[in-house]
Amino acid sequence: MLFRSKGGVATAWMLLEMQSRGIVPAAIVLNSVNPIIAQGAALGDVPLLAGFDVDITQAIASGAMVEINAARKTISVVS
Repeated sequence: MLFRSKGGVATAWMLLEMQSRGIVPAAIVLNSVNPIIAQGAALGDVPLLAGFDVDITQAIASGAMVEINAARKTISVVS
């Protein structure tokens, strides 16, 4: 089963609000993304990676430390 993102209209507003309070996520990593999540990431200035060749929720263990390079569209497990 491939997990997909879900986001309602408040998602974009909430990421923008979180950014204004300095508590925004360092990045968002999803198997697939919808326009609402993409809009929220853009408004909140949050790097967003999606569209992997594998199910990213299975490929990277929960709690793993990762390094995101949004410009290169890569994610690497560092520990």
